Amino acid sequence: MKKWEIDMTNLSIGCFLTMIILSVIFVFLPYNETLLNIYLIIMSVSFFLFIAGLVGIMEQKKEDNNQLIANMNAFQMEYDDYVKKIGVVQSNTCATLIDIDENGFHSNILQYIWIENDALNMFPMSNYYKLVETSAVKKPDILKLKRRTIPIESILYFEEMGELRKYTTVSGGGSSLKGALFGYVIASDAGAIISSREPVKTEVISEDDRKIELIYKNSEGEIKNLEFTHDAHEALKELIPSKDMRRIIRLNMLDCDNKAVKNENKKKEISSADNIKDKLRQLNEMMEEGLISDEEFAKQKERILNSF
Repeated sequence: MKKWEIDMTNLSIGCFLTMIILSVIFVFLPYNETLLNIYLIIMSVSFFLFIAGLVGIMEQKKEDNNQLIANMNAFQMEYDDYVKKIGVVQSNTCATLIDIDENGFHSNILQYIWIENDALNMFPMSNYYKLVETSAVKKPDILKLKRRTIPIESILYFEEMGELRKYTTVSGGGSSLKGALFGYVIASDAGAIISSREPVKTEVISEDDRKIELIYKNSEGEIKNLEFTHDAHEALKELIPSKDMRRIIRLNMLDCDNKAVKNENKKKEISSADNIKDKLRQLNEMMEEGLISDEEFAKQKERILNSF
């Protein structure tokens, strides 16, 4: 806030208080023409300065608003040049990152999000910084906006946290004095009873505290996490579907089922192989005992082996 703006504000407040105090004093003082003239002069000057202060404040606010717009436009130009310089992909796919600063303050900042060089890339969009961090006296430092890159192989998973709750509220249905009087006028006592009832209203209320959490390992191998609002769910499912925790769980369950089937088939194969060995052993014994000829032995052996 500029010094002369503070002076104008104090001037208006001071003149307003002066007029109030003089009015109170004038009420209790005895009538005197000289004092009356002095009172009128001081009141006139105070009123004039009060109006001048208000006009100054309004002009300053107008100037501040113009300067705010100028700073927002200047920041947007810097932003556009910067994203081109560092290669930000301004795609239609975006997600809202819940950013937490060193003081623990949460900010929901919409991010461009895309896949490049086998990595998930994010870069903040300009709207938050224009609307929240730009004022008439300053604009954000463009160099503080950082591109975040996470190799896909280092992403462990992302999952939906929280829940969406819906419940219905019912209101009305009670007695209304206005409705009762109107009903009495048109239909006496019966009309009053009917018209006194207020209409029943139902309203479905939603409480959504769902968030998306992305878990990954940084370059030092430490487990880190990022939190997004729920709008990131579809974006991440589109860009890195293999990291969706629900999909990972389903694939693991399917893999377990497949392993169980393979183990069962393997057991059957082992059992079948043992059965074949028994049959071949019996067939060999029959040939050695002369129960079957060499030709019959060869035919039966081929049939048994083909059934395996």
